[in-house]
Amino acid sequence: EKNLPLVAAFRAREFFAAPSLQSFCNLQAAAEQAQVWDAVRKTALQFLETGRRPDRAEPTGKRTDKTADPVRTWPLPPTGLPEVETDSRWRTFPEATVLIDIAIHEKRPADALQWHRRHVSQNSLARRFEGAQVADAIADSHPEEAIAVWKDLIAAETATANQAGYQTAGAHLRKIKRVAARLGKETEFQAYLESLYL
Repeated sequence: EKNLPLVAAFRAREFFAAPSLQSFCNLQAAAEQAQVWDAVRKTALQFLETGRRPDRAEPTGKRTDKTADPVRTWPLPPTGLPEVETDSRWRTFPEATVLIDIAIHEKRPADALQWHRRHVSQNSLARRFEGAQVADAIADSHPEEAIAVWKDLIAAETATANQAGYQTAGAHLRKIKRVAARLGKETEFQAYLESLYL
């Protein structure tokens, strides 16, 4: 018989080493099997926000899962493997891109939008690389914000003045048109469209 908590601990280790939506889903599957997903999910999301691993020893040498703080309680056993330090020079927290991917996957559009706004305020490239995904995810629940994100993307794409940029901008325009029609804002959309040709 499998030691399900230990299997989940190995998936957690993989997630902490290389956070992504895929490693989060792998961790979820294993932690659900071990019936500890709620506690693991909470601490995994906290890790993405703060960079603090709940399975690691504190500077005092004590494991964090032995503390009385319920927020820091770690329900999984140690893996028994030696800790390997990774090069953290390129890692910054919060891991907004992964938090956005998870929020979209879990159908939490408000959280995806919040993390996107925060990420864009810290990294202007984030607008182009995750904006379309976020806008698509929030279009039903936050249509005005989705339109604003698509407009930002259109401005960035048309500024490139190349065929691929115009094609991408056209795809965003079609999405704005659909959402504007749903909101009864066809007139505003038409005015916006005309402003692009001036």
